[in-house]
Amino acid sequence: MAQDSTESLSYMNINHSSNTASHDIGTPHDDIPRPRSRRRILPGLKRMSSSHSLLRMRGRSFGGYKGSVKASISCISLHSAASPTSDSFGIDGTYGSNVLYTAPPSVPGTPNAEEVFNDEPNRIRFIRGDGVNNSVANPSSAAIPTDSKNPSRPVTSAGTASQDPDSAAVKSTTARTRRTTPRFEFWKHMPVELRVKILGYLGPREIVKCSRVSKEFNRICFDGQLWTNLDCADFYRDIPADCLVKIISIAGPFARDLNLRGCLQLEGRWSSNNLWKTSVNLESICLEGCKIDRDNINRLLKSNTRLVHVNLSGLRDVNNQTMKVLGRFVPNLELLNISWCPQVSSHGLASVVEGCHNLRDLKVGEARAMNNVDFMNRLFERNTLERIMFTNCDSLTSTAFSTMIEGRDTETDYLTGRRIVPPRKLKHLDLSRCQGIDDDALFSLVGNAPDLEGLQLSRCTEVTDESLKALLPTLPRLSHLDLEELDTLTNDTLQVLSRSPCTTTLQHINLSYCERLGDVGMLPVIKHCKGLRNLELDNTRISDLVLSEAANKVREKHCPEYDSSSSPHLPKIGLKMAVYDCQYVTWAGIRAVMSKNASIHAPPTTTPTLPSAAARPSSRSSSMAHMDQSTNLPGINGMTGPKGPPHPHQMISLKVFYGYQPTVTEHNRRVLRGDFAAASRLEHKWAEWMMASEEAGAPGGFGQGGFGAAPAGVGGLPGSWFFARRRRRRAREAAMRADEEEGGDGVSGQGGPGLGRRRRARSGGGCVIM
Repeated sequence: MAQDSTESLSYMNINHSSNTASHDIGTPHDDIPRPRSRRRILPGLKRMSSSHSLLRMRGRSFGGYKGSVKASISCISLHSAASPTSDSFGIDGTYGSNVLYTAPPSVPGTPNAEEVFNDEPNRIRFIRGDGVNNSVANPSSAAIPTDSKNPSRPVTSAGTASQDPDSAAVKSTTARTRRTTPRFEFWKHMPVELRVKILGYLGPREIVKCSRVSKEFNRICFDGQLWTNLDCADFYRDIPADCLVKIISIAGPFARDLNLRGCLQLEGRWSSNNLWKTSVNLESICLEGCKIDRDNINRLLKSNTRLVHVNLSGLRDVNNQTMKVLGRFVPNLELLNISWCPQVSSHGLASVVEGCHNLRDLKVGEARAMNNVDFMNRLFERNTLERIMFTNCDSLTSTAFSTMIEGRDTETDYLTGRRIVPPRKLKHLDLSRCQGIDDDALFSLVGNAPDLEGLQLSRCTEVTDESLKALLPTLPRLSHLDLEELDTLTNDTLQVLSRSPCTTTLQHINLSYCERLGDVGMLPVIKHCKGLRNLELDNTRISDLVLSEAANKVREKHCPEYDSSSSPHLPKIGLKMAVYDCQYVTWAGIRAVMSKNASIHAPPTTTPTLPSAAARPSSRSSSMAHMDQSTNLPGINGMTGPKGPPHPHQMISLKVFYGYQPTVTEHNRRVLRGDFAAASRLEHKWAEWMMASEEAGAPGGFGQGGFGAAPAGVGGLPGSWFFARRRRRRAREAAMRADEEEGGDGVSGQGGPGLGRRRRARSGGGCVIM
């Protein structure tokens, strides 16, 4: 292709004008003197890039292609069509057919072609017939092929590469501009609303710590929108007074919930800082344990008319005047706690009942003059209370309580002898330590509180079985029952409870210090109340049967049919039982519960094989060996099988005699983390140690563990040689019996029939439970 282009260019000529004689370019004119500058011009032309072919001149040759040399692509012009040297020249159209000269590429510093050709002393001139250079209009040089161009260089419309220095400068400026673009600061350019939303997920203590990062963080962290809920219950001892005052001040109208429980450092700051003026939109306020005077309390309540929950427990300056302010300025009140306020009586509470029509929760522990029948009749007429707590109200009588339930001068049904009144909305009733409550008060509740869920009657010593047997069947939604320290309570009440409709909803039962209750009443309750989660039976007459029944019921309820495709889950505590100081509860019942907690149910289609006599370890007793082999069932200790046994889903957490509690706690810890084999080993070792201690009469056994006297006899001292020999003999007999059950000949050791193998002595000789 290059050769064809060269040959085509070799036939291109210059058309001279008709009135001018054509001269041979290669023939010098003798009549024109040859200047000295000619020798400098011609080498400069030789160095120019893409210059036209120079024919051979007279005299010395300056290099270039010879006639015998083939043409190359270097003859193609790399300049644009506007170059003044864009033509190829011949001599009258007859030269150049076989010879074509070119010059080597140019280097920096090459003179301009136009200046060289326009030099007057130069004999080489190219002039058109019309005196105008038409090389631009009629280009005679061929452009470089498109596929041979450098793609990295820009190309003009004429098809040649552009070398505009201005474009390169623009590119470099653009690149420099991009590099100098400032980085986007994420936190600085984020909207304030988003920053407040992000910091809102932090607690008060974390927000205060973040405020130390910078001034910007300090400004955002102390934005009032972040302090709509200020709860100082967790750090009220650590936060300084100035910081707390600042937070309350900046929260201002944004604050909705304010919990200042126990903040004693605000004493004297309420008046000096006018804190009651800043918070005007509160909906919940807790001032329990704060040192605040009566005037500031009244001002704070008057300025917050949207209050719904008010807790003034333990404030000695709260009196009946404060109750009148609540009834007048806080009409939307729903919860009021004025327990342990000695200056509040039923006369001030009457203003609250009259002004707050939405009152649902009332806590008046140790309030005075609660025997006011008029006040109780107002509560009956209002009938909005769902939760009422008369804790330790000595002034409360059965007559006043009956008036609150049945009203005064209401119609009576002559057939049943009961008052005809609408049912109460009570859901929780607390009459703990109210000495004036007796059976008459409970009889008034029969049939009048169908929605009651919690009933607390602890230390109401005048309450007997008669009223409870009549009341419990009428409470179908009862879930919490507290009958602590009712000395007159018997098993008849528990039997009625087991037949009541509340057995499906009952979860918490407290029967502590009811010394007349025993297995006769508790076994039916455990059998029918399948949803029990907390059972307190300390200082009662229950025995190991109650523990065994509870363990079986929990395991039956919370062990569904095993699915081999599902992965076993770690067990959780399903029932908490307190059975300490029960004289009929022994370590055997505690062991039964521990065994059920860690037991693994074998699959019905798989029968575990017992170890043979040869495979039985010689260093341990047969009972321990059998225990270890039984733990290697499918699904345990890395072994797999066609159907693994189900793991316990829930367990019983016991609170027992302090001597047994460390072992029980460690056993529960192992079960909760899923280490059933370790829990079983601990149970067996503890059982062996307890049996040995019981036989030897050592402290901690059945005889000396607080449940009876130690057995007396020869060598009754703990650790005597007599009991040591008896323990070894019984261990040998147990080993022989286990061997016979496993299919052996009853021979254990090398001493022949009836001679057992001596057990290897343990190093240390102490307890190995923990």
